[in-house]
Amino acid sequence: MRIVQITDTHLLHNPGDTLLGVATESSLRATLEQAIKHQPDVLLATGDLSQYASEAIYRRFSSVVREYFSGPLLSIPGNHDTLALLNSAGLGECHLEVGNWLFLGIDTHKDEEVGGYFSLEEQQAFERALTSSQAEHVLVFGHHPPVGIGTAWLDVHQIDRGAQLMQAITDSGRVRAYVFGHVHQIIDLDTPIPILGTPSTCFQFEPGSEEFTVGSQQPGYRMLELDADGSLKSEVFRILDYELSLDLSQLQY
Repeated sequence: MRIVQITDTHLLHNPGDTLLGVATESSLRATLEQAIKHQPDVLLATGDLSQYASEAIYRRFSSVVREYFSGPLLSIPGNHDTLALLNSAGLGECHLEVGNWLFLGIDTHKDEEVGGYFSLEEQQAFERALTSSQAEHVLVFGHHPPVGIGTAWLDVHQIDRGAQLMQAITDSGRVRAYVFGHVHQIIDLDTPIPILGTPSTCFQFEPGSEEFTVGSQQPGYRMLELDADGSLKSEVFRILDYELSLDLSQLQY
């Protein structure tokens, strides 16, 4: 089974609008055009779908995705998103069973806050979802990293109660990986349960930077191949032929 993860699309009010010089809808389309060639069974969208939380933007995100992919679309909010608007736009689906795999999204965001949080309520919902599923293997996806990634200014955003999340994941005995967004870079932590961060479909952050720094890396996505025995393979792909026109005159997003 093939899964494609896209993240941090940062769509804006109008299709041609740019963020740090990048036309985010154009870069999303370029990413989807390449990603769909893998013929994925499921598409994960792991937060910051919109730069400015807006039901109209969320509906446009869904419309753009559906031009390329008609299968199951699972999404969760990021720190730039608002959960109520995401849900009202029909993008609130985050749990799905396919074969002996459960895809389980967790909400690590708080409206109007940048950092991540794994609330007690979310932990209880996570545990209920595991209990109610008979799937042998689980892929968990969220927006924020549960641990530090070595990029100082982003590490302050890691999930508060991230240790509790990792303990819950470990205790389950069924979770095979945790995949996330937010950091706009590749993270592949060689831990007993893989922790996998994925590049944005638009601009990237410079790995290892002390302060907010945008790198020149191309847009990207992650493709996962899941086997019935619970093993998985994962690879990040870049959109190498996309013309990335960064404008760093205002280093903020």
